[in-house]
Amino acid sequence: MYESWIKVLNTVVSRVDIKFLNENVTKILKEIPGLKHPFAKRKRGNRFIFGVALQVGETGFDGDRDLLKCVQSICADNNYKIRRDGCIFFKEYFKQSRESIIAGSRFRDIYMPNLIEFLNDEDLHIQLDAIEAVTEILDCLSIEEVESDYIPCVLNFLDIED
Repeated sequence: MYESWIKVLNTVVSRVDIKFLNENVTKILKEIPGLKHPFAKRKRGNRFIFGVALQVGETGFDGDRDLLKCVQSICADNNYKIRRDGCIFFKEYFKQSRESIIAGSRFRDIYMPNLIEFLNDEDLHIQLDAIEAVTEILDCLSIEEVESDYIPCVLNFLDIED
């Protein structure tokens, strides 16, 4: 049942004004992934938020700062299963329009630090999803960014003992 509502919401949000989205949709959705809710409801909340974020993209984040804060909050959650949802979101998000996302300042200020955190995460599944997300954008990054941000993550991983 929730799948149908997620599909409907994803279809509708791309047709509404960002101000309306912020005042009516994000206002409600941002409460669902909160720690006060059971895990299953939090996961559903993630799916709603990420579905909306994928539909509205960077323009949506510009007009609805609360939506971006929700995404960041999920990415920093203390539960690895919730954090992994954030990592998977970035992987899908970069597939949509990586060149325009990377060209924006938000990529270097917000998305790259999140990706680096995911690459260094203690959970192997998150690391693997982060590697997949990085492969979506790697050819768009400068050599300096690869050397300073991503090679240290690889070297850090090589130093991990089983």
